Amino acid sequence: MVSWQLNGIMRMQSGQNYTITGNTATGTRRADYNGGNARYGSAGPGIVPRPGLQLFNIAPAKNFRVRERYTLRFQTDFFNALNSVNLTGAGRERER
Repeated sequence: MVSWQLNGIMRMQSGQNYTITGNTATGTRRADYNGGNARYGSAGPGIVPRPGLQLFNIAPAKNFRVRERYTLRFQTDFFNALNSVNLTGAGRERER
């Protein structure tokens, strides 16, 4: 008896939202939505979306009956099988 199997895991999730902030002499402040001079920012929290995540893992397998009591299994795993680019989002730039 020879049998084939195709196993897979698909993971999709949306990204979290960023709150744009900046450091000033008086502390951390949110950015101004329309620009402006130094004051408390008017931008709402979480207005910039981060990229999401897509992963497709596939594992084809074939079972071979060797003897009446024994079975041999050949399996290979493909991680990120569709080669999806998963960006982690914007990072903070270091000050020099």
